[in-house]
Amino acid sequence: MVCPHCFQSNDAGAAFCRECGAPLKDAEGSDQEVYQDLARANLFRMRGDSKAATDVCLGILKRFPHNPTAHSLLGDISADSGDLAQAVTWYEMALDLVPDSTVDKQKLDSVRQRISLMESAETAKQIGIPEKGPAIGPYIALVVVTVLAVGTGAFFIGKSLRPT
Repeated sequence: MVCPHCFQSNDAGAAFCRECGAPLKDAEGSDQEVYQDLARANLFRMRGDSKAATDVCLGILKRFPHNPTAHSLLGDISADSGDLAQAVTWYEMALDLVPDSTVDKQKLDSVRQRISLMESAETAKQIGIPEKGPAIGPYIALVVVTVLAVGTGAFFIGKSLRPT
């Protein structure tokens, strides 16, 4: 049997590719086999119960360590909870199993970008660069109102001083 991901030849009854670890067609631990567990883990994640979602995914990986969807879902859970370094690790593991997964590549890039932005903000804070400039909008409004008030007052004073 040839792996659809890396094209490595494998034994006919092999469940996973010996080269890249990707599950082979209808392999043990494929998403079809653990669909209910993956759905339950994702439901826990969507409800905000990251501990339960993580436990379900880790349970899947104990039985089927080469399931890329469980790795990716753990990356999602980590990213949602703000553990971006751990999310990178999980996404990289998913990509090790399925290198051509564009979804996991996008998720990994997104998390790395978030890490970069956080590091930039932290560096700016350390060297004293303010996050926002001073709010000058109210000052501009005050100047405009003052100019209009002075102009209006001068107009009426000038009008009243003019002989009729």
